[in-house]
Amino acid sequence: MEWGEFDKVIIVEGSSDRRKVASVLNEDVEIRCTNGTISLTKLDELVDELMDRDVYLLFDADESGE
Repeated sequence: MEWGEFDKVIIVEGSSDRRKVASVLNEDVEIRCTNGTISLTKLDELVDELMDRDVYLLFDADESGE
């Protein structure tokens, strides 16, 4: 899969989150991992890159590593 192939993007924290989300989806979407805490710089880059796409953020409310 190439980045930008799908209209919808789901952003999750880690690879296990990616697998869990992918296992329950019935449509093609791009799933990206932040690999934990995301920096403001990286967030700004994502905003610019994904401006014209539907973006869904799936983060949990626990502390890092929990």
